[in-house]
Amino acid sequence: MSGESILILETDRALERQLNDVLAAAGYEVYAADTVVSVLQALETTGFPMVVVDARAPYLDPSSFAQQVQALQPDCTVLFTGVGCTTGEAVSMLRGGAADFIAKPFEPTFLLERVEDALECRRMSRARIKLWERRARAAEHALGESRSGSGVSHTRLMEVAEFADFALERFLAIERQNMELERDLRRLENPESETERASLVTWVAHSDTEFANGVMSLGPRLGLDVRPPMHTGGEILDKVSSNPPNIIILDFSLPDIPTPLVVETVKSEYTDIQLVTVDGWGTATRTITVTGGSAQDVTQGMETVDDLIKILEVAAARARDTVMGRDFAAEFKNRHDDFLRRYAQVRKAVEAAAND
Repeated sequence: MSGESILILETDRALERQLNDVLAAAGYEVYAADTVVSVLQALETTGFPMVVVDARAPYLDPSSFAQQVQALQPDCTVLFTGVGCTTGEAVSMLRGGAADFIAKPFEPTFLLERVEDALECRRMSRARIKLWERRARAAEHALGESRSGSGVSHTRLMEVAEFADFALERFLAIERQNMELERDLRRLENPESETERASLVTWVAHSDTEFANGVMSLGPRLGLDVRPPMHTGGEILDKVSSNPPNIIILDFSLPDIPTPLVVETVKSEYTDIQLVTVDGWGTATRTITVTGGSAQDVTQGMETVDDLIKILEVAAARARDTVMGRDFAAEFKNRHDDFLRRYAQVRKAVEAAAND
């Protein structure tokens, strides 16, 4: 938004000039700071919607800097840039309250895009807060009338009901976002967790016994628990309902049920299963495809064992994401069940009062 002020602390003077030129051309008022202390001093006297800070600036603690900024200006957004930062450091910045982290090197126009995105999120957040406060005041007023015994109008009760619906909507949205963020952070901070290390149950249905045995030999290396091979699509469909695996690897030319029909049947009933299809086995034009869930299908040629390993690694990564997603989905459900019960009680009480 034209006219908004941005404060920059950048240790690379050439980059600082480039950022100043790009942001100023977009209509922002850009101010430069030399030190962390000068940033905090500026925030004591001047309002800034955003501060862009080099994470490698001297005497800067990136994990706590955003909290220092927001203690001075709660509405200020912090965006970090940096070179040589580890994933753990970037996560620490975000958990400390930063809105974004951009690894160097980057084009100044790329930072402009991220600045605009962050400021738009800030504007939307402020609008939601104002809406929340307005509805909260209306609900508080209505409840105050009810406690005073002066009678509460149908309109006031509807405002309380509307606020309850709004609270439910926001609660569920925030919980889903928190769940996804927590899952990503846990994966970044502890990729060797029990969930990540758990072997993925894998079935192989292929007419070539040598191929099936080869996949079994690769299993330990890829974290796959490869079960004894099958030979037909019928075997897959018979067994999948009782104990579905994480991954199924199958020949495109199964001897009984057409493989595309097997794949579509499994996908329609078991969206968590990753299906790896080998086409053209025994020819010079072998291809391999992984499909399943909401992710886009991946197909590539298979000239070497490394090509097979790469596609199996894709399938394994997707399957592990699914397993972790189920764990977090269960946690999410348990965490907000109490809220839903209380919401139902409020709605019931409001409806009863409106009918009196």
